[in-house]
Amino acid sequence: MKITQLGGGREVGASAILIELSDGTGFLLDFGMRINPDETENREPRLDLLQNKDVQFCIISHAHLDHSGSIPKLAELFRDIPIYMTKPTKDIATVLLLDSARLMEGSEKELPSYNPRDVDNVLTNNVRVEDFDRVFEPVSDKPIKVKFIRAGHILGAAMVYIETPEGNILYTGDFMTKPQLTVPGCDVPTIKSCKPNILICESTYGSRVHPPRSDE
Repeated sequence: MKITQLGGGREVGASAILIELSDGTGFLLDFGMRINPDETENREPRLDLLQNKDVQFCIISHAHLDHSGSIPKLAELFRDIPIYMTKPTKDIATVLLLDSARLMEGSEKELPSYNPRDVDNVLTNNVRVEDFDRVFEPVSDKPIKVKFIRAGHILGAAMVYIETPEGNILYTGDFMTKPQLTVPGCDVPTIKSCKPNILICESTYGSRVHPPRSDE
């Protein structure tokens, strides 16, 4: 198994991880955008590293644009690629992606990465909705199983557990252990339900101490 960080490593934004199995099968964990790229950066993850790759599907952990904001570009590269997410994630991503497209169209500083039509296309033709705690097989002829586990953070956010012939992966994306006013804390996986060989964990605020929200 080969793991390649296409974006989101040592930066906030453009989170995207390519997983490749030894038979060449590839899949993506998130495909976000950089919210405020500098003049030397693109908004998208490293699209060049996807050239000539056999990418079978993409999993989106949650709707925030740093994790989902480049899926219209992904659908340009791989026209029929299925993109899996929870129903609340699709609902929220619809609003955020359309807003992002309109903002880019109105910008005088850069060429837009995609437009509202591209957003409608990917949401209609590529996005697949799956429930929490339900095992599904994203590729019919490959022994790969995926399950969404509640991650807290925002409505619809999921940790992703993937079983492959070459090892099991737990990918967290953003998560929150404590309950919030509108979203309960994450469901901590148990050893009976989740036996990962590899843990890929969001660490954006891992070295910071946040004051209590009541104090803020």
